[in-house]
Amino acid sequence: MTVPHHRMPVDMFTAIARSRAGVSAVETLARAQESKVKLLLREVVDRVTGPRAVLVAAAYDQLASVGRDDPAVLREVLRHPVVGAWAVEAANTARLDGSPGPERMAYVAAAAAIRSGGRYELSLPAPRTPEPIVPLPTLGHVVLPARAAGPVVLRTGSGGARLCQGTVSVTVGAGDPRFIPVPWIRAEADGLRIGLQLDRASWLLAPGLTGRGQHPIERWGQDTEAWAGHLTAAWQVLVARHRPVAEEAAATYTLLTPLASPSRGQNSGTYEDAFGCLAMSPPIHAVFGAATVAHELRHAELAVLMDLFTLVEPDDDGLYYAPWRPDPRPARGLLHGVYAHLGLSAFWAAEASAAGPGSEAEIQLARWRQAAASGAQTLLDEARLTELGRLFVTAVRDELRRWGQVPISAAAAESARRQAETHRREWLRRNCVDR
Repeated sequence: MTVPHHRMPVDMFTAIARSRAGVSAVETLARAQESKVKLLLREVVDRVTGPRAVLVAAAYDQLASVGRDDPAVLREVLRHPVVGAWAVEAANTARLDGSPGPERMAYVAAAAAIRSGGRYELSLPAPRTPEPIVPLPTLGHVVLPARAAGPVVLRTGSGGARLCQGTVSVTVGAGDPRFIPVPWIRAEADGLRIGLQLDRASWLLAPGLTGRGQHPIERWGQDTEAWAGHLTAAWQVLVARHRPVAEEAAATYTLLTPLASPSRGQNSGTYEDAFGCLAMSPPIHAVFGAATVAHELRHAELAVLMDLFTLVEPDDDGLYYAPWRPDPRPARGLLHGVYAHLGLSAFWAAEASAAGPGSEAEIQLARWRQAAASGAQTLLDEARLTELGRLFVTAVRDELRRWGQVPISAAAAESARRQAETHRREWLRRNCVDR
């Protein structure tokens, strides 16, 4: 496998900063993520030792073989968001004895081999999860009988693909109930389409992320029809009033991972190493579902951009006030929040124009454009930004000034001001700050 070198024109960099990336910039970011995964695959092979090394090397060779025979298949598998997350986790744990992460490369290679249609034979690790499940990213998963034991072998060829363990043989395809294909949900509005795989099982590749932090994945559930309805409703809003965002989203997202619903409102998140994954709980309203896409899209783009370029000096150990968080944030986290709320500011400006004076959209616009502008100024005044970081944040600030000129009603401005003051007061109390 070869790893291409990526360069980015300054005008593309600043367009991303202004949240006007466009489809061509999204493709540049996707190629960069694919390159990162290829580098990490090589690192996993180089770092792993012991009995696992043979299986990992065979899986890597299998991926390289598919890449020679069918590069489009390899590209699609390596761009699967969970494969990106797995690659980071596997590289970080490759030198730890007993870590199952590196050997899961065989599951990635199995998916590529099955999709290529070539004649291959590959050994896979027996599943270690409580459920005897073999994830096959982009395809689905195989449920092995609980009683099955011994090595797992994949054989592909003109007769299809079969997964064998002892006397158990599973056909990876329609007709075998032990193979569960990943469901698709799709939406179309005004000629613009989006298609997402509704995938939980692939996260068995990188289980370290599934329950971490504020974004626990809702692991199982038969809710394809409900999610198709949520996507369709949000997509109609995006295409009607935020078409550039919709175009970027269609080019970015390939995977929807449902999150557990909070006690109130909605939960959403972006896993930084899983470019193309939209993670969210069921939206409370179509407009807020659309706003979630606009918000998380910026997180996704910035995560890859910060892999490519250093925007914050590594020795910046400061903690800063973020007007949307209850806790102090490092400069990197504040930058992510500022950029995501730039996306929200643009979103709510369009919604306010459609809804008119006195609307909730006006309040949302007033609240988040001021919060993001404040955060951007904090970064410029106090954080240790690189030259590129200052260029990026300055462009963000200038774009926020544009949204700051959108007129709103006095009532909306006052409501947003009260919300901001309440948040600041509660933040100071919570973090024991007397100023």
